[in-house]
Amino acid sequence: MATPRRHAPLVLTFLILHAASSSFCRLSAATKYAHPGRVTEASTDNGLTAEVSAYGSDKKLDTEAGCPRFDALLDRRVADPTGAFTMAIASDHTNYRMQYCKDGYFPRTFTTNDNHADKIPVTRGRIRLIRASGTHPQATRLLHDDTKRAVLFLASTNVEAFIAATNALPAPEQHLIKTLAIIFPAQQRPPITEAEVRNGLDQLIAALQSDLHYFWMANPKEFAAAINAYPDFTQYLKERPFKTAGDDAANNPTLAYVSVSAPGPWTCEQPPPFKQERQSFAPTDTALELWGKINNPAPGQHVLLQWTEEAFIPALVTSAPTEASASSCLWARLPIAGTALATHTADYRLEVRLSSGTQPAATWIEPIAVIYFSIILPGTR
Repeated sequence: MATPRRHAPLVLTFLILHAASSSFCRLSAATKYAHPGRVTEASTDNGLTAEVSAYGSDKKLDTEAGCPRFDALLDRRVADPTGAFTMAIASDHTNYRMQYCKDGYFPRTFTTNDNHADKIPVTRGRIRLIRASGTHPQATRLLHDDTKRAVLFLASTNVEAFIAATNALPAPEQHLIKTLAIIFPAQQRPPITEAEVRNGLDQLIAALQSDLHYFWMANPKEFAAAINAYPDFTQYLKERPFKTAGDDAANNPTLAYVSVSAPGPWTCEQPPPFKQERQSFAPTDTALELWGKINNPAPGQHVLLQWTEEAFIPALVTSAPTEASASSCLWARLPIAGTALATHTADYRLEVRLSSGTQPAATWIEPIAVIYFSIILPGTR
């Protein structure tokens, strides 16, 4: 009889620990992080009572009244009359997709939102929604004014840090910021560090790229007419065409990845390694191959490649349209030998375009990816 009494405290301790552990797990699972944001009308900056939805999956289910629906709904709210809202997302999700919809407005998607801590604003914080037609001139003017105001604000906080941070930007962004801040304001605010200025410029540029891309997607023809009133924006888009991004990717085909290489035994499962930096090739490679994968492909989606010398706009060589496979795999080949690419050592750019319809003859949309590379003739460089 003594043996059970000797082990009873151990059994009791186990039960207490087990119960405490179970309670802690239930408490942790119930924890939710709050994420504020604001939806505005792109042409007026007034608040919009838009429907805002958070999802835990990229799997698209259907479209309801023009608003895409996805699997794994995490939270859904309606913004108040000022456009403000706060999402509540369970802490076991590190990321979530946000969908913004309003009758009469083009829907907007952000595939990446940070859920690592409480009170982190949704991506971009302020979300502009634009009508599908009729408001592009006003919306573009407001975006231009807001961008310039933000640039001048950063310049006024620490001029020396602003100059250093601007000079560290890639050439297209550097040209744009210098054009917008051609007249520097006198420093009027307490100085902030160069790192803070750099972070401010990075956020400003990311928001601008996202807004310009969204405006263009809503109505390409109206966007093209409206943007021509702003030479600094027009020049920026020539130097930095729209590229694949998480924002708004749900509504249009985009490239999941893209790699360019000399011919090799590549497949969609084993594409050539992706390289961020400029690559060099020689005419002896005979051809270049592009491998990629398309997100949200349309039936019969085709791809077109255009190779241009970096310093010039007209295309030197254009590939034949290539249809993506059923697995969304993308492959295209363009020869070097016997083409303008093999005539002299030069820097080039490859523009990747997808058809906006199901036929190769359909209108080709603006480049969704741009890759820079060099052709080097033997004995040069």
